Amino acid sequence: MELVAGSKMRRSQTRALQARPYAEKLLEVLGDLAKQQGDEEQHPFLTVRPVQRNLILFLNANRGLAGGLPSNMNRRAATFALEQEAPVEFVTLGKKGRDFIVRTGQPLVGEFTMPDYPGLLDTLPVTRPPWASMRCLASAINSSRSPNFVAPVGQTSAQAVG
Repeated sequence: MELVAGSKMRRSQTRALQARPYAEKLLEVLGDLAKQQGDEEQHPFLTVRPVQRNLILFLNANRGLAGGLPSNMNRRAATFALEQEAPVEFVTLGKKGRDFIVRTGQPLVGEFTMPDYPGLLDTLPVTRPPWASMRCLASAINSSRSPNFVAPVGQTSAQAVG
């Protein structure tokens, strides 16, 4: 059993290391965007404003085959939530994280599960959760009477808790 867990861990580490250049470039591009200040109005995502509430996307394991990793992540998430002054809500990805959040009575807004080796289609429910629906965006844009907006035809939905 340890050989299987070690093999999966090495494979995961290799994938994470392969993604590092992408992540570094992404941080560089986002940093450059945040630094740009012009006469134009600043994008709402780049506006600094007081924190009124926090949403934590809590990624954790589906099974306990990773040694102390799930419990260490649970402990860190609980510590982080207690340090925040504003209210905290959770969206979980992984059964161990979901079980911990429910057991401790933290507010759970949504939950997702993934197979061991997810593909692109497996990740779509996470990238397009029902509370951030494209239909909400479509109605907001259509209400502003934008002639260049085309509403989406369909959407993959995910199960929301609450």
